[in-house]
Amino acid sequence: MLFDFGERKVPRFQHLLESLHTITTLGMSAPEDVNSEVVRVIDTATRKSCFDWRRRFPMDWRRGRFATISPSGELVAITVKNKLSIYRLPPVCEGPTRVCDK
Repeated sequence: MLFDFGERKVPRFQHLLESLHTITTLGMSAPEDVNSEVVRVIDTATRKSCFDWRRRFPMDWRRGRFATISPSGELVAITVKNKLSIYRLPPVCEGPTRVCDK
């Protein structure tokens, strides 16, 4: 199973200020932009991680998920801007395989 999601990573002080702002406005103006993406593949039979891909980027309010798994379950394709990367998954998932793209 493939998961592709965005995360927001900021310094602790900025996170504290944003949290206080969210609380004081009752959640009406929480920051929504993301600056990192995570793609994970989990083997549903063994529940072990087969693939863990991460990248960080500046916040620019562009959204999009650009990862897919092949019908055979052997390959993961990820597009970032004009670059296509294809990764072969292991035949047996024995733990996390981490790949970082900066």
